Parts: sequence; C-alpha cells; structure tokens
Amino acid sequence: MTPDEGLFRAGLVEQWLNKAGDDLGLCLKLIHDDAPFFSAIAFHAQQAAEKYLKAFLVRHQIEFPKTHDMKELLILAARKNSALAVRLEEAKTLTPFAANVRYPMDEEELTLAVVRRAVQIAVEVRDAVEAELGR
Repeated sequence: MTPDEGLFRAGLVEQWLNKAGDDLGLCLKLIHDDAPFFSAIAFHAQQAAEKYLKAFLVRHQIEFPKTHDMKELLILAARKNSALAVRLEEAKTLTPFAANVRYPMDEEELTLAVVRRAVQIAVEVRDAVEAELGR
C-alpha cells in the first residue's frame, strides 16, 4: 500500500466513523429526551452499529457488499478479529431495524425497553470498534 492509499483509507474510515457517530448521537438525544420516536431510534441504532462495523472492515481492507445484515458484517469482521465478532454477536438483533421499522407492517410495536437495548448495543459496537481502531 502506498502512503496515498493509506491516507485515503484512513480518511474513509474516519468518514464511516463520523456517519456512525451522527446516527448514534441522534439515538442518544432522542432516548434521553424520552421522545416517542421508537422506530426512528431503532433504525438509527442499527445504522450506527452497521457503520461502525463497516469502518472496522474498511480499516482492515475487508470488502463488504451493500448490506444491512449485521450477521454478515460480523462474519466478515471475524476474519480479522473473531473475538470482536463473538463479543458483538447481539448486534445481529438490530438487523430487522434496518428496514422493517421504516414501513407499516404487521410487526409487534416497539417498546421503550427494546429501543433502549438497541441503543445500548450500538454503544457497545462503537466502544468495541473504536478500541480496536485505537481511538
């Protein structure tokens, strides 16, 4: 890898982390305001976790498809760090929030407890990924 490629990748990792931080920041604000926007909070929690994992994959030059499937992203992350993937296994529960909560469906209503846990999982993904990236 050339120095330019390294700088490009570092910049791209930072962009993924910034986008993830925006999603998580919104979740944290809404959850602390006790706002009733449960589907929006769940969606952004999933998006944050997904983007943190994608930042990890970019940093380690692991290609990934366009996907919101957290299981698939964790399988890819395990190529570099299987312990990280195991530790973040609960992030798989966020996958349905990528699309299902955005559209009217016959699904069960989200509760405050469910969205609080989704945000906690996103925070756990952030903390683990940032620790792995030395941030």
